[in-house]
Amino acid sequence: MVLLRSPAAEHSVRISMSWRRLFYQPESTYEANGLFTAIQFITCCNGFIYRRGHFIVNFWTKLYTMLMPFITILSLGLGIQQLINDPVESARFEETDQLWLAVCVLEMIMATVAYVLIVYSMVKHTRDHVELYDRISALDRLLLRDFGVNLKYHKLMRKNLIEYVILSIVYCVALCWTLFMVKPNKMAHACGMAYAYLAMTAGPHCSSYLQVNFAAMLRIRFRLLQKLLDEKFLLAKFPQSGLREVRLLKLVDVVRAFHELIDAINDVYRVTLTVGLAHDFTLVTIILYMLFGHSMGEAVDGVFFAFGGMWLAVPLHKFLTAPVYCNRAIEEGKRCLRLIEKIDICFPNFKSAKRIVTATMHWRLENKIQFTCGFNMIYNKTIITTITAVVFNYLLILIQFRMTQLMGKQIEEQKNILQDWIGDL
Repeated sequence: MVLLRSPAAEHSVRISMSWRRLFYQPESTYEANGLFTAIQFITCCNGFIYRRGHFIVNFWTKLYTMLMPFITILSLGLGIQQLINDPVESARFEETDQLWLAVCVLEMIMATVAYVLIVYSMVKHTRDHVELYDRISALDRLLLRDFGVNLKYHKLMRKNLIEYVILSIVYCVALCWTLFMVKPNKMAHACGMAYAYLAMTAGPHCSSYLQVNFAAMLRIRFRLLQKLLDEKFLLAKFPQSGLREVRLLKLVDVVRAFHELIDAINDVYRVTLTVGLAHDFTLVTIILYMLFGHSMGEAVDGVFFAFGGMWLAVPLHKFLTAPVYCNRAIEEGKRCLRLIEKIDICFPNFKSAKRIVTATMHWRLENKIQFTCGFNMIYNKTIITTITAVVFNYLLILIQFRMTQLMGKQIEEQKNILQDWIGDL
């Protein structure tokens, strides 16, 4: 028997399907992160690519990841060499403030070194990186199968997509605005160099945001586990005492598995976070020096501050949000552990309750789980204060150098005026 739909029903089905295509609904961790890992792959910072619901690592992905950075850096080096050999640009360099020129050269060196180190580190940990997604996906399937949870992958994906699009637009506009302000002699040549610089810096920025994405995913799952560990939920969902105990043991294992994932994330992203922080620190201090140090004694309008603000948007966003996401994930994980430690009180009839609580407390004492970056520095909200203090101390040093330069220039001008006055006498 064939059921025929009315034209109105057919029309509503078509509208529903079109809206589904417009608002993509991912059904797994791979699908939710496929776009962002593809961007990371294009910028040569992971070594794998999303295809047919899984992440693929093969000879061609690794060859692309190793070959493209070499081409990008070589193109940028040749562009700088041609820029130096251009007599018009060389004359502009000679007229430029030497301290300002030095900090710009420092930024180019830091961007290149950061790119090389991050590409090397991420390619070295390609298998471990893919394994992170595999482990999260396996735990998600377990939660879906045994507890019927809805992880709502689309919400985090849309939030990340909006954030990526806005920051990417701001970053590209800042780069184009720089070209417009500098007004190079050869615009096509300058655009090529700007593209090479964008390719070098986009990969490290994307990798740092994906580390934050891992922290956000863990936070969501820890909050979900808190609801699953609730006594009322377990009693209502699993009336049979034996089944309830089995499911509770699985939840304890899942909580511990998600905590162990934090150490695995640290192993993959430790170098990326450290080098990324160093490069962002350099970029922030250069922009702040340009706004408050290099412009001393000159009239600065609001457009110039808007230009500097656009350059500061990406690094400051990472400085201020990434540690907060990591801190929140750790706090939610601690709440899960505290709920596990109350199992023997909530379920005194369970034979394994005491053993679970004792094992969890011992494991918690032996394993101080935290997000970390280089030099075993804990990556949480306290690092914001440290970074801010270092940035402003370095900025003060640059401003002092600038003031010394201006003072020396004024003394030299007064000396020349005095010599001219003595010569006239």
